[in-house]
Amino acid sequence: MTLSTLAQNSEITILKASGMSAHRILAPLMIAASLLAVGHMAVNEFWTADATRKLTAWKDVDYASMPDGDTGAGRSGSRTAAPWSKHQAPGGSAPQSSSATC
Repeated sequence: MTLSTLAQNSEITILKASGMSAHRILAPLMIAASLLAVGHMAVNEFWTADATRKLTAWKDVDYASMPDGDTGAGRSGSRTAAPWSKHQAPGGSAPQSSSATC
């Protein structure tokens, strides 16, 4: 939209006539687009993934009330623990530890 507005008002023609190259005109736009792309990727990888995990955990308990401070089903997304606690196995019992203690 920025480029079309510049072209519509003949500003690109003026910039080219003053001796600016196309690379010099497009460089700030490419930098801004790159920053927006990185920001979008960060939001998608971290914020959206966490929200989706929490929504899935809430859906797994049939949209029942969740305790305050809900952290979702954990980063692994496994269903071995209750959605609001990674220390409690289904049925209320403590999860079995696979490592032996000395």
